[in-house]
Amino acid sequence: MIVALLPAAVSAQENEQGVRSATIDAELQPDGSLLVTEKLQYDIGSVPQTGFVRRLTAPANGSIAVNSVIRDGLDDDFATTQAGSVKRVIIGTEGVEITGEHNYEISYDISNVLARGSDLAQLTWTVFDNTRVAAENITINFSSPLNISSVVCRIEPNEQGCPVEKTSGSFTVTLDELPSGKSLVLQATLPADQLSYDPPSADDGENTWFWLLVFGIMLAGGCFAMYWWVLADDEGDNQQSMPEHIDSLS
Repeated sequence: MIVALLPAAVSAQENEQGVRSATIDAELQPDGSLLVTEKLQYDIGSVPQTGFVRRLTAPANGSIAVNSVIRDGLDDDFATTQAGSVKRVIIGTEGVEITGEHNYEISYDISNVLARGSDLAQLTWTVFDNTRVAAENITINFSSPLNISSVVCRIEPNEQGCPVEKTSGSFTVTLDELPSGKSLVLQATLPADQLSYDPPSADDGENTWFWLLVFGIMLAGGCFAMYWWVLADDEGDNQQSMPEHIDSLS
């Protein structure tokens, strides 16, 4: 499901920005959405800036709604932009610059995090997506009202694994460091017969685009056929009216 952290103005590498610690709590809801609360200790660096940008990635059939952002115990301003599956959360107040380390709490919902299979439902969550800054001391706590069959944690793009501690209805991931330019992806499977709703299948998103393409081709074909029909009809009218015009001029 997510995320990359982007500097607000200056290069993060030059300004030594970074996540000094991250505790992320995620609760799977009965409707298949994921309620996420992130507690980040973020180092803005020595160059004054208004804040930073958190980039969240939605699942294929889902969306993300940001509920709140808190900095050092007080509500902080934020704005969001959307490009495809990526939602950018731009954190900070325009004209108010800060430096150094600050404690942030970001709350958001991710809809449709589960994809239906024949016997199992699969969750795929991109927690960090191609981060622009390094993140340290990461702890992810995931809880579910359903039994969790299996969990895989991997660091992309090199498919490196990461440690997971799992119980029947929860799991915890701990990571000392996620280097910049890497992604952290979690995949879990749950018994489909325990679900109280019918999640979209894994290829629903692909099917949607396929049928949109088919509809577009059919629409274009219909317009093309209509054009030639009108053109042929006009030519017939012209041929029928030519003798009348000739007679009138004779």
